[in-house]
Amino acid sequence: MARIKSAWEIALEKTESLNIDVDKINKNNSIKLGRRICGLYLNDIDYTLEKFKKEYNEAKDKAATKEGIVNNLLINLTLPSDLSFESTLDKINDIISEISDNSDEIINTINQVKEFFKQYLNHQDDLVNQMKEQFAPVLQQKEAQLQQQYGPDFRYSAEQDSEFMKLLDDNLKRLDQQYNETLDNVKEKIKQDLL
Repeated sequence: MARIKSAWEIALEKTESLNIDVDKINKNNSIKLGRRICGLYLNDIDYTLEKFKKEYNEAKDKAATKEGIVNNLLINLTLPSDLSFESTLDKINDIISEISDNSDEIINTINQVKEFFKQYLNHQDDLVNQMKEQFAPVLQQKEAQLQQQYGPDFRYSAEQDSEFMKLLDDNLKRLDQQYNETLDNVKEKIKQDLL
């Protein structure tokens, strides 16, 4: 009668032919390190630029660590919802100064992105105001009808009107799409310049 193998023995037989790519594991760990230290510097007020420099300079595989940093930087370059983006871009400039020999040109690009983001926020505000202005007669008519029902003190704003909000949302999505196309091109240029 043949001996029955345990699950452990079967698993060992199946895995003995597997090769572990230590270099690939080390590279992945370095990429993760880059992402981590970049994220910490951008988001943790207690994580200083000095801590970032120290960990970056101690990295075993600088190229892979830099790749992780650049990936995280590009992820953080998104259309803003308010002016708080300025401090993030300033921190991105700090990081670029540390990881790039060609930092002046890239920092100039980031400063242009800062202006681009301000323009985006202004266009967004202008679009909302224009649409409210264009939609005002319709809203006044709806408000008058609702005042007959609920009394003269009833107020009806654009934000309460589902038709207006749908039109606004559609127009804002188109605006975002236009700006994101440009931003994607800028991000690709930054990636090429940094890596």
